[in-house]
Amino acid sequence: MQNQNHGQKMAYYEGEDGKLYYNFAKGLKVVLREGNGETAKEYTLEIIGCKFSGDTEYYDIARDGVPLPYAQSANRVKFLLSCFGVKTLATGERLELPLLLEEVKRFYSNRYHVYLNACAKAEAIPEYKALATEARGFGQKIGFALAFERTEEAASLQKQQFDIQRRAEAILKKHGINPADLKEHTCEKCGGKGFDYFGICGCALAQSDEIKKFCAAERRQLKRLTGGNGGN
Repeated sequence: MQNQNHGQKMAYYEGEDGKLYYNFAKGLKVVLREGNGETAKEYTLEIIGCKFSGDTEYYDIARDGVPLPYAQSANRVKFLLSCFGVKTLATGERLELPLLLEEVKRFYSNRYHVYLNACAKAEAIPEYKALATEARGFGQKIGFALAFERTEEAASLQKQQFDIQRRAEAILKKHGINPADLKEHTCEKCGGKGFDYFGICGCALAQSDEIKKFCAAERRQLKRLTGGNGGN
């Protein structure tokens, strides 16, 4: 794709729901006029496709119904519309951006912070520490039983371990700690960061909706605190 950025990259459009959208809607159709007087040339510009590469928005454009050979950057489209646009024929539909790397980093960073905070709080509860230690001890016993094919013994030990874990979780909830927050998330590919050298990891893409909802809620909260007004 041909990069036609002019100046600083445009900020993404933030919707009322806190999610991020393309700045220009698919299906937007505008009459443009270039030049003045008798030499003026008038034509229609229509956005027929939206793309995202790196951190930049690109648009497939049709001029008088004929698709242009190269996608145009958001800055280029803004330049054309602001300088030559004279009439809007159709507003189109604004599309949501794909999952962004910055959103992945924010989500995974927060989740790790929650994990560390939950671990610190749990370690400060003597009853929980005792039960957690006891439950871990059953792990080794279960391993030995399975290794020697003592399945009934292993099943009995697993039941005891499960009961202890349930008691431990009850104590956590009593102290306002979500047991799920104590689970450390790992990934063989990205090491639990949500991204690697090649970009966003599959483990993050698999929970794209959850990550977007989290980041959208953060943006709405920030907007309430700062008195923001919404989209760009």
